[in-house]
Amino acid sequence: MFDWLCINYEVTYFPTSFYTKINDIFNGSYMKLNKAIPVEDLLDMWQQKMSYLNKINVSNQKNGKQINGIARINYDLAILLSKYDNYLAWKERKKIEKEYVINEHKNNNVIDYSKINTIQHSNNSKEINIEDILDGI
Repeated sequence: MFDWLCINYEVTYFPTSFYTKINDIFNGSYMKLNKAIPVEDLLDMWQQKMSYLNKINVSNQKNGKQINGIARINYDLAILLSKYDNYLAWKERKKIEKEYVINEHKNNNVIDYSKINTIQHSNNSKEINIEDILDGI
């Protein structure tokens, strides 16, 4: 996650206070946070919402509010934390949709064996007539 932040925010250094804040977020002890946020969720949110965060930054710049570097990371982090419940709801909807698609796929691939014709052997011999099989299919 830190590598991604360095690239996207063009920073090379994180103060100790930022590491402490991130650690508190990951273990759920950050102020006003009632549950831990896994690093995977936070990074996924950040990656998905980067264009949204960039639009907010452009809007701020137009209004004379220049936020760069670690200050912008903290600003964007605050936005993401406020949206975490929405992210969890979205994630749950995606999970349900995926399960639905998988179940539909399973249901559509069920073979009804009662509709398959049984093949009769000709002259009660042990030989199978290929033409009978192809006709049955």
